[in-house]
Amino acid sequence: MKDGFIKVAAAKPEIKVAEVDFNKKNILSCIENAKKNGVNLLVLPELCVSSASCGDMFLSSTLNSACVLAIKEICDFTKELDVCVVLGAPINYKAKIFNCAVVIKGGKILGVVPKKDTKNTVFCSGSFIKSGSLINLFNSDTPFGNDIVFANSNVGGFTFNVAVGEDIFGYTLPFASIIANPAANAETASSFELTKQKISVFSAIKKCAVVYSNATEGESTTDYVYGGESVIAENLNVLACCNSFDNNEITQAEIDTGLISALNNSVCDELTTRTVFFEQGVKNTPLLRQFNKNPFIPNYISQDEFCKNALNLQAHGLKKRLLHTKTNKMVLGISGGLDSTLALLVCVRVADILGISRKNVCAFTLPCFGTTNRTKQNAVKLCELLGVSIEEINIREAVNLHLKDIKQPNGVYDAAYENSQARERTQVLMDLSNRLGAILVGTGDLSELALGWATYGGDQMSMYSLNGSVPKTLVRQLVAFEAKNLGAETKKILLDILDTPVSPELLPTDENGNISQRTEDLVGPYELHDFFIYYLVLFGFSPRKIYRMALIAFDGTYSKETIKKWLITFIRRFFTQQFKRSCMPDGPKVTDVSLSPRGSFNMPSDACFDIWLKEAEEL
Repeated sequence: MKDGFIKVAAAKPEIKVAEVDFNKKNILSCIENAKKNGVNLLVLPELCVSSASCGDMFLSSTLNSACVLAIKEICDFTKELDVCVVLGAPINYKAKIFNCAVVIKGGKILGVVPKKDTKNTVFCSGSFIKSGSLINLFNSDTPFGNDIVFANSNVGGFTFNVAVGEDIFGYTLPFASIIANPAANAETASSFELTKQKISVFSAIKKCAVVYSNATEGESTTDYVYGGESVIAENLNVLACCNSFDNNEITQAEIDTGLISALNNSVCDELTTRTVFFEQGVKNTPLLRQFNKNPFIPNYISQDEFCKNALNLQAHGLKKRLLHTKTNKMVLGISGGLDSTLALLVCVRVADILGISRKNVCAFTLPCFGTTNRTKQNAVKLCELLGVSIEEINIREAVNLHLKDIKQPNGVYDAAYENSQARERTQVLMDLSNRLGAILVGTGDLSELALGWATYGGDQMSMYSLNGSVPKTLVRQLVAFEAKNLGAETKKILLDILDTPVSPELLPTDENGNISQRTEDLVGPYELHDFFIYYLVLFGFSPRKIYRMALIAFDGTYSKETIKKWLITFIRRFFTQQFKRSCMPDGPKVTDVSLSPRGSFNMPSDACFDIWLKEAEEL
């Protein structure tokens, strides 16, 4: 339960129709299994105490009395257990029979939730139960109705409510991070895949997690067959599932209530709900779930489709800016690196969309002290193959004169030495844009912005920042996607650019004329930093939690020590470099994360980071 991870399970006890003692015995077995596995929340199928296919027998007082006695014995069994149990049973309330979910914890019934959608059954609808109603069970008044949220008093994000069967889709539910969904849906040849899709999409729409547990094959087959399917989904992602007729008694997963709470930070409906609190011991839930090491690239859409959408977002953002400024020319500096290559490809796409000549894309290579022949030639060849304008302006003499003016000592390769080149390039490109009546397209990406790996007043600034919400890992994917769709010669150059070490090329080359300054040697692997960015900015996760998730995502790739080292670096750089992002230029939001101060991410430039850094250093 630490870090917001809650162990949940959907179980399918073996049952027989109207054989309550048999059903009770197997329900207790599922609860015992859940206890052994450290489950916090266990969801059993709809009407599992009696079986869901009793028909008019639900009106029998004999069956109902047996079910009540079984529930009492199940309650007694849970007295010393820490697991919270949701199970289905017929419940008599004011001389009427209801299809209910009973929530049990620590030997007590926390609440009873009646099903609303009861058409074509003998049950009364729970939609007519007034808010705040109580039911007397075992000489104790218990909350009864559909207005109940169950909340763990020790873990703030661990809240759940219950929707029986189809109620999950057809009615407004009080907000909770998890929806327990005991169900009794008959099987068809295609129903499980459809159910899995519906549950996962519902979890995305409601920004929650769902634990779905369907009636098992022990139900009557007079007219229908039940398969015992289960699905555990979290914000569109199916974390675990059990197919029809599988032998698994229990399906388990860890739900991240911290993620759900972050997604629903503004949700508050306390005036329309009542909260029932329960206690569970706080323990460290072992994580079996996996984490995508490239979270910016979602796994619920094909990678090609995602890349196409991202490129179109960039292109149409720039297109609108060109139309608004009444210009049809784009200026950009092209280095032969990944970022400027992506920006160039998008500019070409914009020219094609607008139906203007690709020569209106005015690319400039601005070599200086660290420029290598490999990157320069790649930049020039790529521009020629794409049919854009390409011109070289060597800035070495201008930078040398500037370094002389500021009395920079010879051979001192410090920030002044490096930044003078970046600022000179930006000045030249800005002035060229003015002369040509063009817009200067920025090339810097999200990862560089987060780390502050950009020169203030240099490549940090442009007239429109194309890649500002595109992390380095996605830049690589987008260039690779374009490489697949262009001609053989262009593809060859793009693949070589992808194979070139990431570098700002601001330090002199080595004795062989190769890159001497490798960015990832200095600030760390971009795939780690992009992972950190995603979870710190989008969800506000703590360094401890991000580290824990990274250990799983990058198991076998980086050691614990390496991940900790670069997490500390990330925290320090992310906070200290905010001033560069406070005045970043306009640009389209392409991914879930943007650091734009104009609504997407608001942080003071002088925010202290000691508590984040201390937590990371103590890992």
